[in-house]
Amino acid sequence: MLYDGIVLIKSLGCDISDVNELINMLSNNGRFKYLKLNENPNLEKEKIEHIIKKNKIPVILCSLDIYSNDIEQWNFKFMTVLIYKAGENIDIEWKKCIYSIANKSIENTCGLLVKLWELQCTGGGFSRSLIELMIDCDLLVKNGNKCNISNASYDLSLGDEYYYAGNINSLNDKSPFVAIEPYDYVIASCAEKVQMPRDVVGRFDVSVNLFCQGIILSNSTQVDPGFRGKLFCLLFNTSNKVVYLKRGTHFVTLEFNKLIEPTTAYNGKYENEDSIVAYLPSNVMQGAINELKKEIEKLRSENQKMQGIYLSALALFLAIISIFLVIK
Repeated sequence: MLYDGIVLIKSLGCDISDVNELINMLSNNGRFKYLKLNENPNLEKEKIEHIIKKNKIPVILCSLDIYSNDIEQWNFKFMTVLIYKAGENIDIEWKKCIYSIANKSIENTCGLLVKLWELQCTGGGFSRSLIELMIDCDLLVKNGNKCNISNASYDLSLGDEYYYAGNINSLNDKSPFVAIEPYDYVIASCAEKVQMPRDVVGRFDVSVNLFCQGIILSNSTQVDPGFRGKLFCLLFNTSNKVVYLKRGTHFVTLEFNKLIEPTTAYNGKYENEDSIVAYLPSNVMQGAINELKKEIEKLRSENQKMQGIYLSALALFLAIISIFLVIK
């Protein structure tokens, strides 16, 4: 999507001196031109057109109210960016903006803004450098670990909370493993919290290591634009061996793709959910998952019976061969 300029929206908790320093750094880039709004913002339209004609990028700083009541009605397309203090509650403001950047470092925030402007007309998968820039500003993954970033993805770690055998359990230092029995399932949580911009969609799946052990992901793998919260994974063990998951280790890989234009932010029932309870249906013990488990238990029992019959038949066959060789 091609933008005419950038609108910076300062949160209540963000220091104005930091925002002014950010604007100065953008202006020193040479391509950006800061436009200070007067008491009547509608008088600034001609100035914006003048800046654009000079092949400069207009940058406007305003409140969310001024943007919603005035600037949004202008005949311009702006890249809207919320600048907030790390740790600040921004549940209301962030949905209105395309990006919500935690201003931990002026240099990182400025670098990300420049990069986002350069990529505004592109779509496709994210590279390591872009993922690093965005995670530095609490986008994509909140408080993410750079060691978990691959060339084009992020490795999510196993969280503490999980649902298994009809109970919600929690991992800790004394009990760091989840054991998934053969043909059984577990609902596991990710340790990280994802924070998706309005023009980014994510997809996740189990690690290659777990897949090779027979673990498959059985729930939807899409992370909607604008989603904020933890991811929970329904993992099914298709093998005939117990598979162990260790707390804090990589078990799911998350990829990011930029949309050709921003869309409405996710506003579903799992918004900002950090607990597995919200993901469990009230009739979970009578639900499809539990019925599937019963069927699996039945298949497992039948499989064991078949193995017993097979071994008995094999033993009988070997006995007959032995007798035949003795007689011969």
